[in-house]
Amino acid sequence: MKTPVPLIVIASLLPCTWLIACGAVPIDPLPDTSVQTAPDVVADVAIDINQDITLPDGGADAKKDIDPNAKEICNNGVDDNGDGRIDENCWPAPNLRADETWYDFGTIAIGGAPGMAPTRTFDAPGKDQGMVLVARDITAGQKGYVWAEQLVTPGGLHEIGSGDQWATSPNRAYPSIAGATALIGESPDVTVSAGQWTFGFVRALQVPWQYTGTPAKGFLQVGLLTRPDNTAQKQVAIDLDVFLVGGTTGMTPDVFAKSLQWQQMRGKIEALWNGKDKVQVPIGIVLGNVQFFALDGDAGTKFKYLDNVLAGDDTNELVQVYQATGALRPTSTAATLVLVSALNDNNLSVAAGLSQLGGINGLANSRMSGMAVAIDEKTWNDAVAAGAASTAAADVWGVIIAHEIGHFMGLWHTDEHDGSLHDPLGDTPECQATGTLTPAACGDVIARNLMFWAPDSGGKLLSISADQHAVVRRSPVLHTSP
Repeated sequence: MKTPVPLIVIASLLPCTWLIACGAVPIDPLPDTSVQTAPDVVADVAIDINQDITLPDGGADAKKDIDPNAKEICNNGVDDNGDGRIDENCWPAPNLRADETWYDFGTIAIGGAPGMAPTRTFDAPGKDQGMVLVARDITAGQKGYVWAEQLVTPGGLHEIGSGDQWATSPNRAYPSIAGATALIGESPDVTVSAGQWTFGFVRALQVPWQYTGTPAKGFLQVGLLTRPDNTAQKQVAIDLDVFLVGGTTGMTPDVFAKSLQWQQMRGKIEALWNGKDKVQVPIGIVLGNVQFFALDGDAGTKFKYLDNVLAGDDTNELVQVYQATGALRPTSTAATLVLVSALNDNNLSVAAGLSQLGGINGLANSRMSGMAVAIDEKTWNDAVAAGAASTAAADVWGVIIAHEIGHFMGLWHTDEHDGSLHDPLGDTPECQATGTLTPAACGDVIARNLMFWAPDSGGKLLSISADQHAVVRRSPVLHTSP
């Protein structure tokens, strides 16, 4: 007899999450400059040099004296070498795989006047590449809410619009505190093409849905992570660093890696992501290099039961646990998955899983590269005791991790719990129920999608739509599988 499996309730840090009314704020970490990874920067990326360039003496004559070979002086707010970028290479770049490139666009000064935030342009290096824009709030003192306010294609299409259109634009933007990512191509309707793109990030001290149109003064460090097109590859992989925090699961990393429970979890994850989409096209995403580590000692004790995961400052324990795990793997190019015993805020459960939406690999000490999953100790212990008679490891945590990987690769919930938002994809049907959108209220077709806010398989394999398949294949975290 199989051990009963509890209802799975999953959330990412989106504008609306379960148990939290609309108005809850997505959080990202404060930039941590203590990890000095070597920047891998391509200098020939084309930047619009006519915007927000500060010359040493502020005049045309000064421009003649700029040495294009001059070393950029950090934090002086000056384009020292005349390349159109200010303070580039002054902040740690992500750790890069051999197939990835980081373009450092330097610092953008955000003014305090009403209107659109400053924009930059860049020439996309090639057609159909995985591309994620990254903005980190480096303003001294209070960090702001950051989100992509504009994204204009080479053909002039506004894929992210101003104001509150971050939630409804074709590409959709993900608002966060202290930094944000924007996957280019969060809908198959957005063509990831070569040519000149325009983007802008806004910084505000109000939550995005209360934004009045006046950016808060400050500074953002911006860049672009890219990797070559791999859509022709039959199989691609995502690498993971898995951290057992404070003895979660009661196993050492070596024992956990060989355990029946992890094999069940991995089997479920790959059955979903290496299976076929709704139109029977193979998706071809597998787990690549997965390594296991322990976060023990005082840090493990502190972070085993995470609380305060919604705070907008450095007291946020989710921010802190990524900084702690990043210190153990400062040069890792993988995404981070932390396994804890609770994801709480003020002692109230927030979710079974939390993930950066449209994340990037290689910022080892940052939420931008992280996913977290809570493993309920009683359910886990029951599953371990039952051995092969229990499939809870697959049906609960395998599904949760697969769901969070979906967020990390750029997918939104198909519906939020209260119906306030639907994802930007055309082939994921929208639940028409009112009130809390339970699986029963929405029906099997909707609830059995992996990215429903509370997926319910009904004993069958959860589904992934063709549009969802197209979006995730654009994520730079995926690389060619050996």
